[in-house]
Amino acid sequence: AADQQLLQSYGTFSLADCPDLYVADCRPLANAYANMVAGGGSESVAAYPFISLEYLGIGNIHCMRNTLTEVARTYYDPNASEMERSQAVEQWLSHIALLLSSAGKVVSHMLAGRSVLVHCSDGWDRTPQVTSLAQLMLDPFYRTIEGFQVLMEKEFVAFGHQFAKRYDVMGTHRGSWETSPILQQFLDAAFQLYIKFPEEFEFTPAYLQEIFSHIYSGRFGTFLFNCEKERAVQGLRKRTQSLWCHLREERGRFENKVWNQGSRDAEDDETRYLRHPGKGLVFWKEAYRGLCLGTYSAGGRLRAKSVSRLVSDFEE
Repeated sequence: AADQQLLQSYGTFSLADCPDLYVADCRPLANAYANMVAGGGSESVAAYPFISLEYLGIGNIHCMRNTLTEVARTYYDPNASEMERSQAVEQWLSHIALLLSSAGKVVSHMLAGRSVLVHCSDGWDRTPQVTSLAQLMLDPFYRTIEGFQVLMEKEFVAFGHQFAKRYDVMGTHRGSWETSPILQQFLDAAFQLYIKFPEEFEFTPAYLQEIFSHIYSGRFGTFLFNCEKERAVQGLRKRTQSLWCHLREERGRFENKVWNQGSRDAEDDETRYLRHPGKGLVFWKEAYRGLCLGTYSAGGRLRAKSVSRLVSDFEE
């Protein structure tokens, strides 16, 4: 079949002793099987003997939405115990940790010279999260102010991340079950990398926080609509301002004084540790201070809630 020939051709570009293609399926195995029953697909090693397949086990959009909703619920429910609150946050951070470890696996295979294919069910949520983090670990360009914009533009905006469905800034998907904090998770994972290795980034967490704050602000057109076609039809580039232009104008606020400008890429031993952020992730309280936590009611409708209490509890 044509798809088999295509994937086999990818493996020929491998520089490793083992020329097979590493396929990273972002889904849990059970979800992949459920998708197959519903008519979806997944690679079979029997049909694709030249691949090495691994299921990364990352939860779907509903799992992430429910986890963040639980974080909000425990901090706004006066009857919730401290243990419930701590467990909710730990669960949220466990998702961030899994994204980072998954990206680390992709990087490890690439550094070994193997070709890598990353996908999930649709390819616009977990896939750009993992591929973006892998590139952030591999290439110092993407750890610069300009490079991070390029990374988000090509992996999320141009690739078709469903902004309208996931964040519903314009209110066109009220009652939808498709809302989910995908972009927040990616930015949170990037923040965790910065905390571990601040000298490897040209920007500070304030830069990530500024992007985070405009996911729901509606001030810029960068994160509106679901694809390039919709943005073109709406004339978005002419009718709205770009978040990237705003960030470039304000770049002085985000420059990192301890940035190691001579940083090398991840093939060098000194930066190889970028693939392994380790344990001990921290709750990114600054990103939620004075903002809205993207929590969702039973019908998926966005509820704007301040998280000042959540932040103050973490500071105590």
